[in-house]
Amino acid sequence: MNKPLQKLSGPVYSACISAALRGNVSSYHTSAVAVGRLNNALFTSQQMHRNLCQCSHRPQQYQHPPAEDHTVEHVPTYYDRFIFPQPPDVVSEEEHNVITEQVNKSIIEAQSQRLFAVVLFASKQFKVTDHDLIRTTGYIDAELGEKIRLEKVLLVGGKDFTMLGRPLLKRSLVKVEAVVVEKTPGESKIIQRFTPKENFQRKYVYTGQHTVLRITCVEAYPDAE
Repeated sequence: MNKPLQKLSGPVYSACISAALRGNVSSYHTSAVAVGRLNNALFTSQQMHRNLCQCSHRPQQYQHPPAEDHTVEHVPTYYDRFIFPQPPDVVSEEEHNVITEQVNKSIIEAQSQRLFAVVLFASKQFKVTDHDLIRTTGYIDAELGEKIRLEKVLLVGGKDFTMLGRPLLKRSLVKVEAVVVEKTPGESKIIQRFTPKENFQRKYVYTGQHTVLRITCVEAYPDAE
């Protein structure tokens, strides 16, 4: 009894049909059986290859190693003061009075000396002393020869003392005065704008304004508290 034929595909199926048309049924049956076995073997190999590929491309779950204690005991070094700044030690009232008295004494002794100061004027800082000239950008609301007082004083010092504001010093501690010497336009600058391939070109002339001040006095008062 003949076995049922299996479904064929591709050029092998065409060869079997050609054999049946020529009347060679036995060869058709033999070819069909052989091709059926070949298809079964091919299907099995493809299935094994597919399973193997799935196993190889399947992401494997990473097994984390057991947690270890990596804490290292901190060893104090010289550079800790830059990384972990410590607040200043709180001094007693007696020590505070001693320091204040020494500062006021140094200021009194420095009255006849030449002092220096760091002032903030027109968003810039200047280190000044008596008879210095400073130039600022823009005109200020003062006439020529008028005396003004620079209020924002960051620091004042002399030969034996230095007082630093946080950020500014009080008016009762320091006084810096200046006189408006000159109000003049600065150097002219040419500003040119050009856009390639657009036939656009503009040229401007910018002239800045400057004010020159002369420092007349830098004084400190013994009013430290």
